[in-house]
Amino acid sequence: FMYGYYKKYVPYLFLLPAIVVLTLFFFIPFCETIILSFKDYSTDLYAPTFIGLENYKALLTSKEFYKVIGNTFLYLVGAVPVLATIPLVLAILINQKIRCLNLYKILIYIPVIISIVVVAIAFKWLYATEGILNYFAELMGLSKIEWLTSPNVALWSVVAVTIYKGIGYYMMIYLSALIGQPKELLEAADVDGANVFQKHLNVTIPYLMPTICVKSFCRNIRYDKRWPVRFHKNNRLLHLRKSL
Repeated sequence: FMYGYYKKYVPYLFLLPAIVVLTLFFFIPFCETIILSFKDYSTDLYAPTFIGLENYKALLTSKEFYKVIGNTFLYLVGAVPVLATIPLVLAILINQKIRCLNLYKILIYIPVIISIVVVAIAFKWLYATEGILNYFAELMGLSKIEWLTSPNVALWSVVAVTIYKGIGYYMMIYLSALIGQPKELLEAADVDGANVFQKHLNVTIPYLMPTICVKSFCRNIRYDKRWPVRFHKNNRLLHLRKSL
């Protein structure tokens, strides 16, 4: 009897801490947010007025809302495909028997562990009007580019920072999956006369497809919530918002 009771109910005790945390910090705030969306706080912060769906009507009729959606879509299109391919290629290369393997892993992963503030300062120097990028642009006979303030360029500047920070992280995930790949699959491809490109295209990538799909889905969710990206400039924070 005790064993049946233990087997049935004890697993829920292990889930209890996670359920409590999710309830306090996710489900309750989520429900409160839904309730708040039906009220108007502009007149009285402590006694809001119930206005029904008016906030949603204002949102759907706002031009800024659709501009935000469009910029978010461009952000995802610019970041997600790159972070699905380059880390995969690097993981395949790193998975080979080469010299200084650990050194390459460290160099590629360093941007992941560097503070975002440090990365922001570094890219502030790169993107500055008199920065390194504009210096090389002038050497090639091009005019200076306003990397952080031009509506046509600022979004892609943010995408570049995202890619720089994410390549090492996703490379390690793909590399972990590659380590678990059965060697028999590649050996069978060798017996069939497949070259290196064919082996990875027909064996490695299909084997990693579940990992690629899951991480791409998580990237979409993660990067959709990463706005605004802050850049430290002149001792203040420059917010590159969606409504560029």
